[in-house]
Amino acid sequence: MTSPITIPFSADQPGELDISYVINVSGDIQEITCTIVGPRFPIWLQLRKFILMSQKKDSHYVPLFSELNNSKNLATTLFIDQAYTSIMSREKFKVWVA
Repeated sequence: MTSPITIPFSADQPGELDISYVINVSGDIQEITCTIVGPRFPIWLQLRKFILMSQKKDSHYVPLFSELNNSKNLATTLFIDQAYTSIMSREKFKVWVA
């Protein structure tokens, strides 16, 4: 099932973007596929679709690094991190913090 969420930009990129996301789980791996929706698309955001992955360990999720998500500019990487944090919080998934 697709869910909508609005993600705020960082302080140096004021505003918000609407995305839709779908969560799939296979074994202990969680995959969240995110798509930017609507006509608004800032030039600094270099991806219209991205995938966030986590591994579940002891009732917490550990984010998995994705070179595809981090090979773009810093603003895109920070937005993707914000999307992950917002979605995990909204869905009440506990994220492991070092």
